[in-house]
Amino acid sequence: MSNFGKILRVLIPALLLLAIIIVVFREVAFFVHPLKWDALDCTMPWKYFISTCFADGVFPFWNPYQHLGYPFYGDAQSTLYYPVTLIMTYFHGYTFKMQAVDYIFHVWAGAVGMYMLGRTFKFNEIIAFILALSYAFSGFMVGNAQHIYWIVSAAWLPFVVLFYVRMQEEQKISQSRL
Repeated sequence: MSNFGKILRVLIPALLLLAIIIVVFREVAFFVHPLKWDALDCTMPWKYFISTCFADGVFPFWNPYQHLGYPFYGDAQSTLYYPVTLIMTYFHGYTFKMQAVDYIFHVWAGAVGMYMLGRTFKFNEIIAFILALSYAFSGFMVGNAQHIYWIVSAAWLPFVVLFYVRMQEEQKISQSRL
């Protein structure tokens, strides 16, 4: 099978998963309701602080607005060094809409990873697709929407397992790729 065929075999289910996730989470995806609780009073201020620092041309080493100031660059929960956060906050200020996009993106990434993992385990396409939907709409992904950091971890977990399995099958670290 050509590379284009391989890309289509993943791209079509991925786009269908995205459409289903947007429909199910339509109130978040279309900015009717923001995410609640910790997403509002913890994640939002931290990522907003990151985006305003980048907009001012300053690296956010120190956060003077919380706990009478603390070294923000050392806080692992701030996701300061996470590439998706860097891209989202560098080019656009972090807003409630951006937080919704952040959540939808990571639920979708987890679903795509689970689909690819299912296909790696030789499940047929329908079973792998159902597995991906089950992962995206699991109690963890829905019930912890307020904990964006947990959702980020859950989004990349299927890829970690996928690459580990491929590395074990191929016995070469360099070949454990998409």
